[in-house]
Amino acid sequence: MNKENKIEQNLASFDFIDSIITKLYYEENLTDLIIEVDYFWTELDTNELIKLEIFNCLSLNYEIPENLYESNNGMLNLSQFTIQKIEFSIEKNPTLKIFTYDYNKPLLALTFMNLSISRSEIQP
Repeated sequence: MNKENKIEQNLASFDFIDSIITKLYYEENLTDLIIEVDYFWTELDTNELIKLEIFNCLSLNYEIPENLYESNNGMLNLSQFTIQKIEFSIEKNPTLKIFTYDYNKPLLALTFMNLSISRSEIQP
């Protein structure tokens, strides 16, 4: 199985809908990006922290329209980071789009070389 198929298979094993992006940061350098997601397992009634580790990030587009700030008096709330849809494609390199506030425009669009997913239980 090639790298791209492995990434697609890993992403397909999660239903990220209604999970919340809680952190977005670079790890030790400016090419490896971490996206932390509070992931809810409907069938288990538990939450987990899912870390999407994006290695060798080639491009990152992050966009929040100004009107989202204005509609909440200059503040953002968790609903604006609740995942509605994820799209994965492979053109020249793997691309991941994460949609939150708008089904037609991604909050995040990333092009990268590799991705890994890790899980840990969130303690109440």
